[in-house]
Amino acid sequence: MALRTLVLGIGDAGLQALYQLEAFNLKNLKLVAINTAHPLKIPEKSVVESLTISGGAFGSGGNPELAAKIARESQSDIEALLYPEPARVYLLAGFGGGTGTGMVPVIASMLHEIGIAVYAIVSMPYIFEGPMRMQIAERGLSELTNGNINDAIVVRANTVATRMLSNYPDIRDAMTLLSQSLVWHLLAHLTG
Repeated sequence: MALRTLVLGIGDAGLQALYQLEAFNLKNLKLVAINTAHPLKIPEKSVVESLTISGGAFGSGGNPELAAKIARESQSDIEALLYPEPARVYLLAGFGGGTGTGMVPVIASMLHEIGIAVYAIVSMPYIFEGPMRMQIAERGLSELTNGNINDAIVVRANTVATRMLSNYPDIRDAMTLLSQSLVWHLLAHLTG
């Protein structure tokens, strides 16, 4: 079997990006959603696989430290996703909450240590999400870029919004555009 590209959508934003990516029906991509909350409800006809790493009823509860701990404790489950061994792994996530922010740096380091090329495409929060989420996201980004990663692409939500949405966008439209933005960056990287 040919080496494939593994795309891990981590946390809620990562899962939404995988759904957007799935619509392109691309070959040689394995799509896997990782979350810490209740088992993911993946549609029956979806090609997206899922791995729920138990963080209890509320997942990581918005706590990146807890999400990082859960990722470290679940290393064997995460490594089991690597067969057949992919040539490279992309990590898609939103930063500013718990699961994506906490798990992406840990998973990136874990994969790098076993010799797999790792690329992260992460989104930073919108300004309206508040300064606390931005601080959490900046800490997560610092951990990610100081670690072992081949490349990190950061999508700044406010830049996306000001260029492409009206002055008062619907929150659902804003979040959908952000997950699409993660996919656009991934596709550009894959084909670039």
